[in-house]
Amino acid sequence: MGKKKSNNTVSTNLKETPFAQMGQDYGICTKSLGDRRFDVYFTTGETKLGSLRGGIKKNKKSWVSRGSVVLVSFRSFQDDKVDILYVYNDDEVKYLYKSGEMSKDWRNSVLDETTKDENRGGIDIEDDDDCAFNLDEI
Repeated sequence: MGKKKSNNTVSTNLKETPFAQMGQDYGICTKSLGDRRFDVYFTTGETKLGSLRGGIKKNKKSWVSRGSVVLVSFRSFQDDKVDILYVYNDDEVKYLYKSGEMSKDWRNSVLDETTKDENRGGIDIEDDDDCAFNLDEI
């Protein structure tokens, strides 16, 4: 018996990479909210709730995480929500940069801003003198 070859490599045909059409735009997932929902940041500076399309959920090769570049479609009946149609891998994102569809500076600045916000955590602890109990007494 011969050794079985594993087919773990992902080969992408860059010519089949979908570009944004009318009613679609590129975005970056900044936060995972659970239940196939994500915060998606756009080039205009606004953030909308993105819902992952069912066909993408079943495909393990298109895993969505923080910083993923996605192609979204705007909803005509709900202005504050978008549908995530496609998740780009790293090679496809480089192809979008080279073809002039997206700028590198935009993606890096978005990721820097969201990292600063996450590091803060929304909790400011300055003085513990106002604490109602003393840990030494416990």
